[in-house]
Amino acid sequence: MPLLALLRQGMVLSLGWVVAAALVLRHHGFPWALLLLVIWAALLIRFQRATVAHARSIAALDKENT
Repeated sequence: MPLLALLRQGMVLSLGWVVAAALVLRHHGFPWALLLLVIWAALLIRFQRATVAHARSIAALDKENT
């Protein structure tokens, strides 16, 4: 998967989590919305680490091919 597509998917998914947290805040209260945001932050960190690993593997391939 190209790196740009990976970053674009992450941005769309992040926006969805924030909208979901806003809806939960309105209908179920602060603790549930906070829980969603904490889960979102944990997934965002995992996604960022995966993106960095992907970029490093691409850079390693480029070094091998030159």
